[in-house]
Amino acid sequence: MLDRRKLTSSDDAARLDFISIDCEASSGYIDPRTGISQLQPLRSFPEGERNCYTLKPKQGESNNYLIRAFFAYGNYDAKSKTQTFDLYLNVDFWTIVDLDLTDHLQVVEIIHTLTTDSIHVCLANTGRGTPYISTLELRPLGNSIYLASSPLSPSPSQSLLVLDTRVDVGSTKFASGDFTRFKDDTYDRLWRMDDISPDQGWEVFHRSNDIDVESINDSYKLPKEVLMSATRSRNLSSAVQLDYESHWTTPLEKSFNYYVIFHFVEIEKLPAGQKRVIDITVNGQNILSRPITLEYFKPVTIINVTNQDGLHFKISATSESDARPILNAVEVYKFVSPLASPTVQTDGTLL
Repeated sequence: MLDRRKLTSSDDAARLDFISIDCEASSGYIDPRTGISQLQPLRSFPEGERNCYTLKPKQGESNNYLIRAFFAYGNYDAKSKTQTFDLYLNVDFWTIVDLDLTDHLQVVEIIHTLTTDSIHVCLANTGRGTPYISTLELRPLGNSIYLASSPLSPSPSQSLLVLDTRVDVGSTKFASGDFTRFKDDTYDRLWRMDDISPDQGWEVFHRSNDIDVESINDSYKLPKEVLMSATRSRNLSSAVQLDYESHWTTPLEKSFNYYVIFHFVEIEKLPAGQKRVIDITVNGQNILSRPITLEYFKPVTIINVTNQDGLHFKISATSESDARPILNAVEVYKFVSPLASPTVQTDGTLL
């Protein structure tokens, strides 16, 4: 059994029980933005059909975790060849890693509730290139958020949420390829900044004055950048709407259900007697039992599970609303269930 290696992280990250594994880098550096150690090289696995890392979080089983892996090819083997292989969580298929010289980085992320005190992340050789990995991370999420369940799979421990996208749609600091993460985000989620507002006819607005994020009662603990900015329609009669695949060109897999998570925060102090009331439809179906009236600095998170082809959402102001519809952020996950038994022995070399 090979040694598992772990870079030293900042005191803040250590207190939160973050696990950040340096996959065979001889030296790393502390990212000044996050305080978390980052690596330069990678580790490759030319031998064995399946090689696995074992993660043992301090909180143990029955807790929800975010597991994330980074892959950066960089022509490390001087072969200038596409490397394709499979990634598994325990014995359940996670995703295909497929990078060539034109792709600088692939980041994949999954959320899962553990039923044992450890978890295996496995790289499987499929004969289409040598598996490799740059960074592997685990972040505790607690027991109150991202609990993946459905009528067919009521237990979160029997399902996976595979991240498709997580976007701060109201970001005022857009830079290509940039993200908001720890220390701005307590859970170290990667919030993509995207300038989709002009394309969709949306209007971005934000609060310039500082706020005490800790004073806001929000179980999802949205980072300040997400809390302080939003996008809205250009007028009261129009909607904040998006056809998912027309903007993000990677199509959704039609055989899966998808978790769509909308985040709203009222950051505008409306005049006395006025209110912002919204309705939400996903693929033409209203997902609310009644419209939502947003209250000043009280975050609202709405979760919907859709099993229809494609994804189109529409957020509208109701006839009772005095203000335009808004949206702060949206997350989309592929819902994978049921899972193989977690007691199945994982074949392959453990790292």
